[in-house]
Amino acid sequence: MTIKWQKFVLFFALLLFVTSCGTEANAEAATKPTSMTVTRSSTIPNHLPPFARTITDATVVQKLYRAAQDLPKAGVHNWMCPLDSTIVYHVRFLAGKSVQQQWDMDAIGCYAIMLHKDDPRQPNQAFVSLFARTIGLAKLY
Repeated sequence: MTIKWQKFVLFFALLLFVTSCGTEANAEAATKPTSMTVTRSSTIPNHLPPFARTITDATVVQKLYRAAQDLPKAGVHNWMCPLDSTIVYHVRFLAGKSVQQQWDMDAIGCYAIMLHKDDPRQPNQAFVSLFARTIGLAKLY
């Protein structure tokens, strides 16, 4: 193998490596949400006014998104709620205009969210507080 050929192979391998690293970084960045929308519904008449908010601070959105992913899985005993859903927050995480994830969270009774089908998570008080602060509320109900 000549030196020119060895340099070409080395250059080509380096080019492939650099290109693949950039592609992975771009793919990872593309999957991170950049905004979120939150609405609230209530079955309690005259208890809370309608609520809708869009958060566009990507750092804040990604902090809440990551916190939701890190919640422990809810067992069956945590998922069965004795109270009906009366105040529910509907959350959508978006990357650009593409929905990355959406879930609902009860504000009364049991805090349980479904990140994906068959993936219930059990929010703790720290998560609930972070969620309330992120959407600009002192409390959820």
